[in-house]
Amino acid sequence: GQNVQVVANLAGRVVDVGDPRPGGTHDRKAFDVSGIAARWAGHHAPGGPGMIGDKGYQGAGIASPYKKPRGRELTEVRRACNTALNRLRAAVERTIAHLKCWKVLKTGFRRSLEQFPATLLTVTKLEIFRVYGLR
Repeated sequence: GQNVQVVANLAGRVVDVGDPRPGGTHDRKAFDVSGIAARWAGHHAPGGPGMIGDKGYQGAGIASPYKKPRGRELTEVRRACNTALNRLRAAVERTIAHLKCWKVLKTGFRRSLEQFPATLLTVTKLEIFRVYGLR
């Protein structure tokens, strides 16, 4: 498998994808190594407009859900924050689902893995063109 970092807007549309990493790469590390962190540094930097992610991005400067403390429960406020954040994150999950609808990504990549980054970039650009059209 491959770990692909996806940036989406809150409408559930793909905006950018990072370079694929091996499937065993943790999301936090893949965020840095894939090029997404550098390209979107202004968004997740202090004072930037912000980014959201799942629990795998804690410590990256991205808004992510609170983890349950060992042996305790989350407070009501933190639980409400997690609920609100997860509702926003649903847009990203829809974006990933849209990308996976492309047959070349859906049925398993059967070519050399060296060709996967170019194929992913092509699919991403076609998806952006499909959604936004020529402007």
